[in-house]
Amino acid sequence: MQERILTLEPSPEKRMLFARTVFDIPENQELTRFVNEAATKISSDTVVDELLAIFWPVIYAFNENSSIRNCKDESSLRRAAKAWLNGHSFASMYSLFENVKFGRFNATIDHVVDVCENGFGYHGSMIIGACTDLLFPNSEGDNEIEQLLRVFQKAMKHGLPTEEGIAAYEIGMADRLLAMELSPFVPEKGSRQKTIASFEKRHLEIEKLVEPYPSYFTFKLRELIE
Repeated sequence: MQERILTLEPSPEKRMLFARTVFDIPENQELTRFVNEAATKISSDTVVDELLAIFWPVIYAFNENSSIRNCKDESSLRRAAKAWLNGHSFASMYSLFENVKFGRFNATIDHVVDVCENGFGYHGSMIIGACTDLLFPNSEGDNEIEQLLRVFQKAMKHGLPTEEGIAAYEIGMADRLLAMELSPFVPEKGSRQKTIASFEKRHLEIEKLVEPYPSYFTFKLRELIE
């Protein structure tokens, strides 16, 4: 086994880097080639939909989610990924799979939820994270492109289109629609502390917005601001 590993990748630095991902050596080598070429297409102004177009080949090819693997309609999956990143509901995304089969079964809402939450949210974000690690192996996190890709990874994980929505989700407002509604109350590129301070300052407005949602979110809001 050790001889095979050394044959596959002689460089100890690259072996250490590859060990940070869940992929094997040949997969990491393929991802490295891909992301080095992809990096030439990315700038600090690249938006989420453009990043999806750039990274879709590996998000699809390296995805181990069973629903994605059983769905042979790649175009529907790609449209669903775009809709997921833009915060669309599962019901609206279900319409993208009309007449699409998963294996021998017609698409169901359960297939759509699994594709989005596990296929994109888990496996997809993990693939983006691995690509980012491979592209910036020694980074201290201050590179603009790396920061952009880390936000893209979170967008894929949560199915949210903006940093503000992601920030609301990650402080405990873990409902995609609610997080998007709360995004105007989140300071631009604000820290967790600044977001909570903003919520505290405007808590009366936010309480009215949260009221129609399950009572857990009202409890969570009060827990954050008290």
